[in-house]
Amino acid sequence: MPAVPWAADAFGEGMLKITLHCDETPARLVLEGKLAGPWIDEARHAWRESPKRPGSPLVVDLTGITFVDSEGKRLLSEMLGSAVTLHASGCLNRSIVEELTDPRCGDDRRSESRKSET
Repeated sequence: MPAVPWAADAFGEGMLKITLHCDETPARLVLEGKLAGPWIDEARHAWRESPKRPGSPLVVDLTGITFVDSEGKRLLSEMLGSAVTLHASGCLNRSIVEELTDPRCGDDRRSESRKSET
């Protein structure tokens, strides 16, 4: 199946472009633009509707992300909790992924969620 792109800017708050590459192994969900405001629900929907392959976690590519708000970080944290692999490059995106994955950078909410998983 070829890549499936969609994008929207109905709220005039910037744009998030989402492209799902189902024909790759692992499947890849590419996010570009702002992961904030109304786009979080769009990204959540795309993630939940993406193909699940046993033994091959979905890769969420954050290379093209230009901004992530606190709700966007919460969504990325949810994704990590479901065996998603986050791919990031650049200072902004790498620091966000590090913040979400490094227990030394964690806040109380994330620490509590990690404790409940073990």
